[in-house]
Amino acid sequence: GRIIVIGGLTQAVILLSLSLILFFTGFYSFALSLFVGFVLIQSSTAVPIKIYQDRKEIDAPHTDTVLGICLFQDLFIVPLLLLLPVLAGRVGEMQPARFTANIAILAASLFAAWKLLPYLLRFIAESKIRELFVLTAVFLCIGSAFLTSSLGFSMALGAFICGIILSRSEFHHQISSEITPFRDVFNSLFFISIGMLINIGFVLNSLHIILPLTAAVILIKFLANYTAIFALGYPNRIRILSAMGLSNIGEFAFILLQTGSVYGLISAYQYQLAGSVAVFTLFATPLLIILAPKISCSSKSVQACTVDPSDTKKKKTKIQVLIVGFGLAGKHLAKVLKEAGISYSVLEFNAVIVRQAKASGEPITYGDCTRADILQAIGMADALVAVYLISDNSALKQSIKHAKSLNSTIFIIARTRRFSEIETLMKIGADEVVAEEFETSIELFTIVLTRLHVPRNLIRSQTKLLRQDGYEMLRVPANSKGISEKVLAALSAGTTDTFYVGKEHFSVDKTLFTLNLRGNAGASVIAIVRDDKSMPNPPSDLPLLPGDILVLVGTHAQIDAAFDYLETGKGKLTLQV
Repeated sequence: GRIIVIGGLTQAVILLSLSLILFFTGFYSFALSLFVGFVLIQSSTAVPIKIYQDRKEIDAPHTDTVLGICLFQDLFIVPLLLLLPVLAGRVGEMQPARFTANIAILAASLFAAWKLLPYLLRFIAESKIRELFVLTAVFLCIGSAFLTSSLGFSMALGAFICGIILSRSEFHHQISSEITPFRDVFNSLFFISIGMLINIGFVLNSLHIILPLTAAVILIKFLANYTAIFALGYPNRIRILSAMGLSNIGEFAFILLQTGSVYGLISAYQYQLAGSVAVFTLFATPLLIILAPKISCSSKSVQACTVDPSDTKKKKTKIQVLIVGFGLAGKHLAKVLKEAGISYSVLEFNAVIVRQAKASGEPITYGDCTRADILQAIGMADALVAVYLISDNSALKQSIKHAKSLNSTIFIIARTRRFSEIETLMKIGADEVVAEEFETSIELFTIVLTRLHVPRNLIRSQTKLLRQDGYEMLRVPANSKGISEKVLAALSAGTTDTFYVGKEHFSVDKTLFTLNLRGNAGASVIAIVRDDKSMPNPPSDLPLLPGDILVLVGTHAQIDAAFDYLETGKGKLTLQV
């Protein structure tokens, strides 16, 4: 919300103010100057977000910033589309009374749809006819588009508002899943239609105008977005990364241009020129996003952040662990370290998180981890372990290099979502790299083997093998041959396991003789642990009490049957003689 309101609004105000320079210099009329500002405000959501997804940066802070500002622009399109007939002087054609009535009809229709749509969708859901979701979504979209068009507004306005209403429904996940196969097709058609609207001959003949204008638009939008993100309190690196991703003219700008052309706000020449510049900025977006990390890392003109002097004065004791990034994983790690009495310090660039953490007494510092002076100030040179829990991959690499240069003996643990980065991170200085995808696989592997009663020491040895050398056995399947012979042998042979006797279990107060576990399940009780005391070879007349721990031996099938039998008195194993 903070990014949407502060960042989006600041960017919009800056660009609208700059566009009015065209009016004050007498270059354009007031309406046309303001329309230019409307177009400049729009940045693409689809193009940069797709690139960030491909680069595995969807959870990075600059992606959040780009997405937040784009959401503001998407919402801002509604009043902009409503203002276009006003700017074009078309309101007079309707007469003020009719225009007011149309606004009232539109508001009443939207309110009715907002209230009645959930009942309609619930009725469709109860019918269990999947195709109805698609048909209803299309009908509502086209219907709302024709409604706004008949009232003198843009069709795009009706379609956009319909999408917002559908997204607020409790059935929006189902609707989304049903229309997903069509989404990419419609997106492709949208961009193809935009391309078809551009006159290639005009572009070739006007490159001497289009290219300078494209560079100017990118520069203006970069500066406006950089300033808006500066107002959010983000460090220099995030400002550059985010501003580069927003330095284009996006999809809704084409709708504005088309609508403005219909209303006569712009001429055919101006439409072709603006559309061509917008397309060229979209072409430049992938290159800008690729160059952004290099530019942000080399930029030293603006201080990324400062360390609160009071934070460094408090560090009288040597910090054992430095946590870089205070998201969910960082908070959990800090809690464990605190309970274990291990001294730690946290570095976080998000000012809101820092303020909240300081209020709860956390030893946290606001700062950018890519700055060597910040790392030096928080005690990286003396720390024993540094744990990196950030999503920005370029920042992660740069910070690890700085950390190793400040403290060559520090043990660095880095988390990554990109398994392709494991070798790179280890080469630049990370001692251990935790890959989320592989850790999920290992956790599932551990649960399965535990369920199959494989001895825990074998499970530990296998997980250790899987994790060593940066998950090499998982990354390079050819190297995994022969790693599970011990597990296979354990599965084919007998094994041991323990069973905790609960007060609700069938086996409570029954003796081993009465239970006849070997006869009913095939497993044997070789020991009982009661009150922290072990009783090997327990007597057959010993009744079992709640809290007892039975040590069982048998095959995997026998132990499974024994567990069921001890708990419920059922699930006996059919023994073959």
